[in-house]
Amino acid sequence: MDNHKTISVRMNGKETSIGKNNEYKSTPWKQSYVEQAAVDQNNIPEYEIQPKPDEDFFPVRSTKRKVPRIFKLFFIAAFSATAIGIILGFVMLKMFAGIDANTSAAGQPSDIIQTNTAEKDNITGGEEGEVNTVSYSSPTLAVNVVQEGVYSTKEMAQEVQQQLDQTGYPSVIWERGGEYRLFIGASSSESGVDSLKSTFEEQGIETYARSWEVTGTNVEIPESDQVWVEQYPTLFDNALQSLTSETAGNVNVSEWQSWLDEYPENGSEQLAKMKDSVTQLVQALTDNESTNQAQIGLLSTLSTYESYLANLK
Repeated sequence: MDNHKTISVRMNGKETSIGKNNEYKSTPWKQSYVEQAAVDQNNIPEYEIQPKPDEDFFPVRSTKRKVPRIFKLFFIAAFSATAIGIILGFVMLKMFAGIDANTSAAGQPSDIIQTNTAEKDNITGGEEGEVNTVSYSSPTLAVNVVQEGVYSTKEMAQEVQQQLDQTGYPSVIWERGGEYRLFIGASSSESGVDSLKSTFEEQGIETYARSWEVTGTNVEIPESDQVWVEQYPTLFDNALQSLTSETAGNVNVSEWQSWLDEYPENGSEQLAKMKDSVTQLVQALTDNESTNQAQIGLLSTLSTYESYLANLK
């Protein structure tokens, strides 16, 4: 067959010539595909072309560091508390300022406090210059004593006192001028104290006989103490005259007991110490204890009497 000879064919009832180089070389299914593709191209829907997103549309992230939320809450709470405290402080300051002003103007609270203080001082004995005090001139009271020794500390004197108690000899520690004297006997006369001294030396106790006195003085004492204190010097002298080795039983115990019963209810604190020593003396006399024990009891009352006067100076 000649390569250049055309071929006639019928397609769809029409005669058609197809050459070798005809554009319809392709197979019918391929041609159909091309035609269909062409039709489809004409029917391609138009879509709206979206513009390129603008970079400014997206938010720019800040480079600053953010404070954590918990710190923000803490700062807010602290600031609020400080503000409230300042406000309340001003309010309270204003209130108290008003109270002080009213108190100063009226004068009542301070007057009441001063009055109560004065009343308390009067009840407990008061001090020099107080309204409820009176002048008291105490007489000089003298006694002859047997002294065991004098010590620089109270502890040393107490140690020797315990040793004497164990041997049956009572004693009293008398403090004066920073020294502590230990007395173990008393008498109204020199001969009486010399006799006591000899008795102690026979028992192997070294002693020293000497005179001892509480010098009279002028002091201001609480008015409530006056009547009771003024009776003491007479009671002391009478008892001292009776407290010899032979006449210990002649002390008028009922006289001391009556005086003790008259103790003032609002007596001062120092006067209460004197009352305690007198109570011990009355107990010793009532129980008919030894003469030496009664002497020591009497010296103890004289010691507290001196301390009472000294604290009022």
